Amino acid sequence: MSSKCEQVSDTEAMLMCETQQCLVQEDLIQDINYNSAYGWTASNYSQFWGRKLNTGLKYLLGTNYPNDMITQMYPVTKIYDPRELPRSFDARDKPEWSGLIGPVQDQGWCGASWAFSTASTAADRVAIQSPERRRVHLSEQNIIDCGYLRRDGCEGGNLDRAWNYLRRYGVAEAECYPYESGSTQTKGMCRTPRRSRSPHELTCTNGTRVSLGRRDMIGMQPPYRIASEEQDIMHELYHSGPVQAIMQVHEDFFAYRTGVYRVTGLRSSSRTAYHSVRILGWGEETGDRGQQVKYWIVANSWGRQWGEDGLFRIVRGKNEADIESFVVGSWAKPRRGGRRRSRGYASYRRSRRHHSRSERARAKRHHTVKE
Repeated sequence: MSSKCEQVSDTEAMLMCETQQCLVQEDLIQDINYNSAYGWTASNYSQFWGRKLNTGLKYLLGTNYPNDMITQMYPVTKIYDPRELPRSFDARDKPEWSGLIGPVQDQGWCGASWAFSTASTAADRVAIQSPERRRVHLSEQNIIDCGYLRRDGCEGGNLDRAWNYLRRYGVAEAECYPYESGSTQTKGMCRTPRRSRSPHELTCTNGTRVSLGRRDMIGMQPPYRIASEEQDIMHELYHSGPVQAIMQVHEDFFAYRTGVYRVTGLRSSSRTAYHSVRILGWGEETGDRGQQVKYWIVANSWGRQWGEDGLFRIVRGKNEADIESFVVGSWAKPRRGGRRRSRGYASYRRSRRHHSRSERARAKRHHTVKE
């Protein structure tokens, strides 16, 4: 169905369609739900009403596929016994990482999955690998505002650019550099300028003003590519934490509600775009014909109202939607010996430490995957 989507109120059930395709396609949703062989069900999300497919491809995704120099990077080679890997795994449920894995985020209408997937993957690695063992939320807005000097970070970006920024400059935590571009659809002014050696004055979400120096920023080591083999990805995830992956998004993916996603091929349109996400684990389930279906557990960045509480499952071991074609990990950058955090930020962190125990408790929510 070709259509032009006009803005409609939430109470209107039908979209006015003329010449351009809508992001919500009711006939596509019906076709998916009619055929159980696809293995997943679709939903008509009200937050997508009145939006064009072009808008979704531009502002709900936002990752450029890496150039040849990046994709030809040699993956890390590991020697291990595949039998040590469990049949199912969820990083959120690993006892040693309890309460450390970050929640699903929401990029809103800003094509910045390149920043969101990088920040969330890096945050998980920092929490797991740092001596503090404290869950952090790295500022996506910091990367969007500062990652490109002459480009709007809401109109897509490159993963290597995001990781390079984390490596060279580091970023603030989101509570002192909160996300705003989801509603403005554009980047803001960089509040942690690259060349400035003086502390950056930021106002945190609780109203506290802090002065952040370079040593207060959280950085990462250079990223490394993980081989595109199912078990290599599993091994990395199991031992080192969540990984970042690129995937090709087709029209049907926007409507995903539950189940193990696979591209249906119901639309012959070649209008696709790339997205980046965070893989948290894997599992298996029995299909409608008694067959075993292997899947990845993946965190999207469209909020918890989408999919399975913000997550989706996708076929594992088949490079479905290119999900296994380019997978990345990184190690947290250790703080240099003898370098202390600036006084203002250290004071702020001490005030936050009082609440850390309750925050960790809230993080231990129920993780049962919907079936």
